[in-house]
Amino acid sequence: MDKKHYKNGNSEPAVKFDTVIPGLEFCKENGIQMRGHVLVWHNQVPDWFFREGYESDGEFVDKETMLARMESYIRQVLEFTQKEYSGVIYAWDVVNEAVEITDGSFLRLESGFNIRTKLI
Repeated sequence: MDKKHYKNGNSEPAVKFDTVIPGLEFCKENGIQMRGHVLVWHNQVPDWFFREGYESDGEFVDKETMLARMESYIRQVLEFTQKEYSGVIYAWDVVNEAVEITDGSFLRLESGFNIRTKLI
């Protein structure tokens, strides 16, 4: 995360693509399509993404801020790949393991992962 980006008044996450460009380039050069997996997954998002000022020790942001951050991140990734690597990614897995905790949701909470055990 580019902290200067935030401190200069831009609250959107500064998305960097340097780690994915080599794979995208390889696919583009070799006529290979890839599946985009995954845009949102709790195991791959650093803790600071959920916090005030993008700081690891900051307070958690509110729901509206988090939704705006996720929307911005997803939009930036999709715009970049469509503009720079059109046709390389044939499908996206947007969210992995989305779970909403509600009464009667049939979740096993013992593991700490809120695993759904029954379809509703």
